[in-house]
Amino acid sequence: MDVHIQMEITARELEGRSLLALAAAERGHHVLLGDVEEYLAGTPRTFAPGIFHDKALTPGRRRTRLYADLLAHGHTITSQDEEHFLALPSFDVPARTRFSTTTLEQARRSFAWGDHEADALRAHYPGLGDRIVTTGSPRADLWRPELRSVHGREPLPVPDDRPVILVSSNFSAVLDVNPLWVRLRDKRERYVGADDPVEFDYYTFTAEKLHVLRAFVRGVRRLARRHPEAVVVVRPHPIEQDGAWEDLVGPDHGVVVTRAGTLTAWIHRAAVVIQNGCTSGYEAALLDTPTIALHPDGVFADHPSNAFSQRAATDDELDALVARALRGDVAGWRDPAGDAVLARRLAALDGPLAADRIVAEWEALDVPAGRPLAPTPVLRAARRAVRARHRAARLKGRLTAGDTGARGGAFRVAHKFPPLRETEVAGLVDALRRATGRFGGVAVEVVAPDLVAFRPARSGSVGRPADRGGRSARP
Repeated sequence: MDVHIQMEITARELEGRSLLALAAAERGHHVLLGDVEEYLAGTPRTFAPGIFHDKALTPGRRRTRLYADLLAHGHTITSQDEEHFLALPSFDVPARTRFSTTTLEQARRSFAWGDHEADALRAHYPGLGDRIVTTGSPRADLWRPELRSVHGREPLPVPDDRPVILVSSNFSAVLDVNPLWVRLRDKRERYVGADDPVEFDYYTFTAEKLHVLRAFVRGVRRLARRHPEAVVVVRPHPIEQDGAWEDLVGPDHGVVVTRAGTLTAWIHRAAVVIQNGCTSGYEAALLDTPTIALHPDGVFADHPSNAFSQRAATDDELDALVARALRGDVAGWRDPAGDAVLARRLAALDGPLAADRIVAEWEALDVPAGRPLAPTPVLRAARRAVRARHRAARLKGRLTAGDTGARGGAFRVAHKFPPLRETEVAGLVDALRRATGRFGGVAVEVVAPDLVAFRPARSGSVGRPADRGGRSARP
């Protein structure tokens, strides 16, 4: 069968969704990974009916129309929400805002990260419980010990002989490329009525994030002064504005702000991780890296991703815990009670990979085999059609700017998905092959700046060698 895997944020999703694509291609399926929604929506006849695996089932007119068109064309829809909401105490709000009866009825399967998510969805949508399957996530597969070597494929820009104090930023509510009013406008159709508490709670959430950010900036500067033997590294969130942390910290504090390498690679390298309500808390727990939850005045202190951390509410508490971690005094650091949080929220931490479990669920859906994946020239022609459609939409927007409703500025997304580089994809695939001892029979080809094809090698199509100059794939 053909499988089309949607990807929204490269830094967050490329590793896990590539692992999923490899697992499917290894079993004889043909896979396209990338911004495939644009291709399916614009040139549906180019692609044989197959699986469309989305990154969310968030209700909205555009998504439900797309799903209706895909279903009419014979496609089968599945999804796994890449936002995951592991940091929230409850999954009730995501269950209401990121899913709906309509989108769950259109999708054959929604793959849950763990029982915490699955149970909440079944409670909210009791008539659709058969659509919810707990598989775990391919992203979390990359946090398992046996796949740690995948994250060492690129050197990190710090000296090998200095310990790293890693600060994991989770402040997109404050530092996002899109300002607050644009984000609220983008979510408007999800709100119910003029007084939906979900909408107005976001103001409170943003204010609380700003309060925590204040403590993080001050803490970063203090730690850089007090621990010159270490390197303080700030890892921005993928959708935070470039340069924001550099401006906040200032140029004279010796702090490294970088997006180089993966977050998991940095967590593995770090002597200690500082976070608050961030997915990095889960990753650090699985990688046995000590973490500190910095929560001034108790803000977000109850978030589950802090369950694996020592707690700091003041500058002095933060200083003392960092000094302890740098000394290697980490016995009893992690509360065993956090294991119950891991077990409820993350499935497939041992046994078969989540990627393999999802592929098995796809195969159980009995999707028609269809014809082989469209050849590369056809995919490139489809890419040109997508680009032409985008140019026409931009031109129309300029001509009718007063009627677009975007007076606060367009919602910006280009930063989420920079052009894929052949060397980047080839390096990742090689690392996954070495770590798993699998996927030697899969051919991988970057066929457009936003599209990667994974094919069984026996299909006769092989990926061309990675471009050693590191160029992006040609359109």
